[in-house]
Amino acid sequence: MIKETNVAYGVRVKLNKNFVEKCLGDKHLMEEEVLFISDSKPYNDEKGQFVNIRGGSLTTSGFAYLDQLDLEFPVPLKPIALNDTQVIVDNDNITIMHKGVEVVMWDQQEWIEDPDFLVPAIANAIKLAYEDIEALKEKLSVIKFKR
Repeated sequence: MIKETNVAYGVRVKLNKNFVEKCLGDKHLMEEEVLFISDSKPYNDEKGQFVNIRGGSLTTSGFAYLDQLDLEFPVPLKPIALNDTQVIVDNDNITIMHKGVEVVMWDQQEWIEDPDFLVPAIANAIKLAYEDIEALKEKLSVIKFKR
């Protein structure tokens, strides 16, 4: 089951045992190798929260309730560490640390307000943190200076 905080456009998901085929389109979704969320937030009805999903072929789409989906790439329960760099992901924030010092942190409210911009930016920051932490620090200092 995914949580509301996991919902963002493009997040890869997989159908779990709770998924119920409602129509022919759902059968095609179940055959897709890649599924992703095509919404930036969940919707509600009398049964619960749901999101629209699409297949990687881009020819199939449908919807599923959050309890019918699992993350394709689950959030780790402990920090992801490479050398002296850590990415700490929890329900409320994402933090990049280097040698025990916070480099940058995003809280849940930030990525909920602007997921289309911020989720790719966070992913790029994490990638850069592992490739060249000093370059990331430099880019962040330029951004802070411009504000």
